[in-house]
Amino acid sequence: MLTDQAAAQSTPVEPAEPGAEEAAQCTTCLGDDGEVVQKGCCCRGDAGAAHVECLIEEALYACETRNDWSLWWACGVCKDAYTGQVMVKLAEARSTRADALPPDDIERIDAKANLSCAYDGEGRYAESLALDEEVMEHRERLYGPDDPSTLTAAHNLSYSYARLGRYADAERLQREVVAARSRVLGPEHPDTLLARNNLAGTLDDLGQFAAAAEMQRDVLEIRRRVLGPEARGTLVSANDLGLTLRRLGRYDEAVALQRATLATEKRVYGEAHPEALTAAGNLAKTMSFQGRNVEALALHQRVLQLRKEVLGDSHPFTLTSIWCIADVQHCLGDFRQAKKLGAHVVAERERLLGEDHPHTLLAANMLARTLRELGEYTEAETLLDRTLAHQLQKAGERHPETLSVQVSLARVQLDRGVYGPSTALLKGLLESVGEILGEQHPVTLNTATAYGHGLTLLGNPTAAVASLAAAVDGYAAGLGGEHPKALAARVRLAAALADLEAVGDDEASGVAGPSHPLQSAPTAVNETVVEVEEQGGAATASESDAEGVVGGAHERVGEAIEVGQRTLEAARRVLGPDHPTTLEAAHVVAMATVHGGGDPHTAVTLLTPTLAAMERVRGERHPLTLAVASTLGEALSKAGLGDEAVAVLRKTHEAFEAVDAACPLATQSKSSLGAALCQVAAVSRGKSVDEGARLLQEAHKEQTDQLGSHHPATRRTRTRLDAYPWLCAS
Repeated sequence: MLTDQAAAQSTPVEPAEPGAEEAAQCTTCLGDDGEVVQKGCCCRGDAGAAHVECLIEEALYACETRNDWSLWWACGVCKDAYTGQVMVKLAEARSTRADALPPDDIERIDAKANLSCAYDGEGRYAESLALDEEVMEHRERLYGPDDPSTLTAAHNLSYSYARLGRYADAERLQREVVAARSRVLGPEHPDTLLARNNLAGTLDDLGQFAAAAEMQRDVLEIRRRVLGPEARGTLVSANDLGLTLRRLGRYDEAVALQRATLATEKRVYGEAHPEALTAAGNLAKTMSFQGRNVEALALHQRVLQLRKEVLGDSHPFTLTSIWCIADVQHCLGDFRQAKKLGAHVVAERERLLGEDHPHTLLAANMLARTLRELGEYTEAETLLDRTLAHQLQKAGERHPETLSVQVSLARVQLDRGVYGPSTALLKGLLESVGEILGEQHPVTLNTATAYGHGLTLLGNPTAAVASLAAAVDGYAAGLGGEHPKALAARVRLAAALADLEAVGDDEASGVAGPSHPLQSAPTAVNETVVEVEEQGGAATASESDAEGVVGGAHERVGEAIEVGQRTLEAARRVLGPDHPTTLEAAHVVAMATVHGGGDPHTAVTLLTPTLAAMERVRGERHPLTLAVASTLGEALSKAGLGDEAVAVLRKTHEAFEAVDAACPLATQSKSSLGAALCQVAAVSRGKSVDEGARLLQEAHKEQTDQLGSHHPATRRTRTRLDAYPWLCAS
C-alpha cells in the first residue's frame, strides 16, 4: 500500500549501484569536504552523491524562482523520490522553516504532510500518525470534507492507522475516502484506485482475504489499462495481490505473479531499489511456503544485504528480512539460528513498534514456535500467552493470526502432556479455520495435522488416522505429496497407524483413569472424543476418508512401516538427512518395527545415527531426543543386548526425571527401563528383579491415571508386566 504522497513522488529509472555511497564529490557544489552522502534516489554512482545542505539549498531556490516544491522530496535529475536519512533531513528542514509561518498557511500544512511521509518511510509510524492527524484537522476545517487535499489527508491518516495495527479505524476511514473520491474524481481516477487498493490491503490485514483479492484484482486490471503495465501503482497492485493470493494458499498463482512483477521492477527500478527489494522478499516468502526453502533463503539473504545498505540495520523492512530468514531457518530445521534471529526481531520490533503491534505479534508467534522445537516449553507458552492476549484485543478471536497463535499454544501444551484440553482446543480451531479459510487451505491442513497428533496422544488412533489421512490427501492435492508440510503430516499418520496395533479396533471403549486428561478437561473434550468416535473421523474427515486406512489392527504395523519408510526416503531426498522431519520419520519407522515385532537389529541400525543427529539438532535433553533414546533402548533390549539397553535407558530415564518427570514420555521411558531390567534379570538369574518390577508397576499405575487403561502406552506396559507373571504377584 502507498500513501498519496508516496505514490506521487516516484518516477522510476535506473537505480544507484550498491557501494556507490563512497562517492567523494557532491554533484551540486562539486566539493568533497564535509559529509557527502547517497541521495537514495535512482541516480547511479557519483551522480547519486551530494551534501544534504546543498540539496536543501536547491529545494529553496526551486521554490523561490519557479514555484517548484518537488525538490523537497524528489531528485531534480532522475525525478525519483529520495529515501532514507536524506528524505528525512530534507523533510525536517522544510518543516522547520515552515514552522515560522501562520498555523493555517498552506506551506506549513504541506510541509507537515511531507514530513509524515518521510517518517513513515523510516518506520517512525507514531510520529507519522501525529502529523497526519494535525494535517487532517487543518484541511478539513479549511477546505471541507470533499476537497481533494482533505481526502488526501484522510487517505494518509488511514494508512498510518493501518501501519499501527488500528485496522478497524483504517477500514472506516478508507471506505469514506473511496466513496468520496469515486463521487468527486470518478471510479477510475488514479487517486480513487489508490484508495481502493489500500482498502483492500486493510481487508487483508483484517483476515478478509477473498474480498481483498477480488478488489485488488479489479484495481490491477484498471491500473494496467489506465496507467500502463510499468507504472508504479500498477506494480504495487501486483505485489499486493500476490501477497493476498499467498494468504489464500494459492502459492503457484502467487509465485507466477510475483516473479513477473519482480522482473519488471528490476528492469524499471533496478535491483537495489526499495520497491524491487519488497518484491523480491515477497517472492522469497512465497517460495518458502511452496517448500523451496533453500532457494528462498538465498533470495532473502540477498534482499537483507541490500536493505541494510539502502535502509540501515533497524529499519522495519530490514527487520522483516531478518524475520523471514529466521522463518526459513526454522523450516530448514536450524532452530538455534532461527531462535537467535527471531529473538532479535522481537526485541527490535518491541522497541520500535511496541509489544502489541501486529508485526511484533507475528514475530513473537514464530519465535515461540522455534522455542517449542527446542524443547523450551515454558518460555514458549509464556510468550504465546502474552501474544494471544494482545492478538485477541487487537484483531479479535476469529482473525487468522489469532487462530494461528492458538494453534501454536495448543501444540506446546500437547508437547507438555496436556492432551485433553489442547486436543479439544484444536478441534474448535479446526472448525473455525476451515470455516474462515476453507477446508483445503494449508493453515486448515496444518491444524488438522496437529489435531490428529493430539488424538494419537490421547490414545484414539482410529480418529487420528482419519484426520491425518485427510490432511495428507489435502496437502498432496494442493502442494504436492513431498511438500515439507505433507511429509510432516505423513510422519504423524505413520505414528497413528502404528498405535492401532497396540489398541486394536476397540480403543473407543477404553476407561480413562482419574488423572487422565479427559477427566480434568472441560466437558467439551469428552464430547469431542465421543463425537469423533461416532463420526469415525475428525471434523474435516468424513467416514469415507478413513476407508482404506482403518482396518484390521494387526495389518496396521506393516502399513505404518511402509508409510513411514516412504516418508523417510522422501524426507532424506527433499529435506536432508538431519532435518527434524527426517529424524522423526526414522524414529516412527523404528518404533513401529520394535512395537510390531519386527527385527530389532534393523531398528538399532536406524536409531543409532538418528539419536546422534537428534542430539546435534535439538539437544541431548530435548524430550524428542530422549524419546528416540528410549526407543533405541527398547530395540537393544529386544535384540538381546540387555546391558547396553539398560545403560541407554537408565541415562534416558534420569534425564527425563531432571527435565519433566510427570510428562507421559518420561513414564514411557520408565516402563522401557523396567522391562529391560526385568529381561536382564530373567536371563541372568543372579540379578535382582526388584528394580525392574518396581519401575514397571509404577509406570503402569501412572499411565493408567494419566492416559487410561486402554491407551497404547498403558497396554504396552501391561503386556510387559504379563511377560513376567511373578511381577504381578509381588
